[in-house]
Amino acid sequence: MKKIEVRIFSSHNLDDKWYVYLYLDGKIIKKIYKGLNSGKTFEERMFKAEVLKATLEKEISLGWNPKVKKNIVRMSLTEALDFGLEKKKSTLSPGSHNEYGISITLLKDYCIKAGYEKLSINECDRYHVKTILDMAKNDRNWSGRNYNKVLRNLNSIFNELIEWEIISSSPARDIKAIKESNIGQYELMSDKEHQDVFSKLKKLHQNYYVFCSVVYYMGIRPGELIKIKCSDVLMKKEVIIVGSKNSKNNKTRVVPIIGTIKEHLANFDLSNSEYYLFGAHTTNRTPGLVPNYFSPNPFQVKRKYPTDLWRRLVIQDMKVNKKLYSLKHKGGSDKLKAGLDLKAVSSIFGHSSEKITEIYANFINDIRFDEAKKIKLDHY
Repeated sequence: MKKIEVRIFSSHNLDDKWYVYLYLDGKIIKKIYKGLNSGKTFEERMFKAEVLKATLEKEISLGWNPKVKKNIVRMSLTEALDFGLEKKKSTLSPGSHNEYGISITLLKDYCIKAGYEKLSINECDRYHVKTILDMAKNDRNWSGRNYNKVLRNLNSIFNELIEWEIISSSPARDIKAIKESNIGQYELMSDKEHQDVFSKLKKLHQNYYVFCSVVYYMGIRPGELIKIKCSDVLMKKEVIIVGSKNSKNNKTRVVPIIGTIKEHLANFDLSNSEYYLFGAHTTNRTPGLVPNYFSPNPFQVKRKYPTDLWRRLVIQDMKVNKKLYSLKHKGGSDKLKAGLDLKAVSSIFGHSSEKITEIYANFINDIRFDEAKKIKLDHY
């Protein structure tokens, strides 16, 4: 086959269409417009055109023949991200899939901003991925934690593409995570703060206080708790069922009703099995101290509602800068302190391994140090 040239048609008049064309024996055999004319400046369009030109030249050098009508399907980077997300879906809970989707949508936007929307996934390397991540980090002022979370999601998608033999290795595999600063996302409140917060919540909104108490005593995540229905509460057996559809890890678990929760739930009307245990009585679910909220009702509250309330009532009003989720971790530490076995705490929390529970439960090291002090060894 004769050599095919790749050329750029450009104009200083941005009203004209730009294109990259393939040229053979004095004839244009293919024109590509898509994506080039979205640039608003001459420099931006030229950058996009040069990236596309380089990509096409590389494809041709690898044996691509644009004159052959039937070619092997080749994915662009953005197409591959969509493909990987779709294949990953079956292994994710709805909540996790939504988080992955947000990450991928955001990265696709930065692919376009970087001029990589036509970049072949097979030609994508560490440089391209790092450029996209850095652009997003700088534009959105990401913390190290946010950056690392998106990087983990992206690596997981690339691993899915490896599994489907779209690529042979992950172009993000050598990108290092950023050191995360401790901004209090898992910092536990003190016993005094805990007492003060719960005393205030009990006075302001009894049902929301019960909701937070379940997070603390039973370790059910706020995102799981808003999906629990009255039918999941088995008062006679003193357990709450967190079904696989509601669980973060897609596994059903049985959580014992402990602490003060039994007496609080006894005041709830659980007769309608289809009502949400901590639901809303109206579809108008604007955050506020509404008396009928967080009790058996037909409508599920929005996921952000419990967090918004906590932020306003606890972090802003009380100046206690600890997250709602930290109640779950404090509950784990307090259970270990009270003598509950690590395996039992791990099961209640719904963790995939005890190692995760150890990370969350700060008191475990103190317990181990105390036990170590009691050991008596022979003298030598």
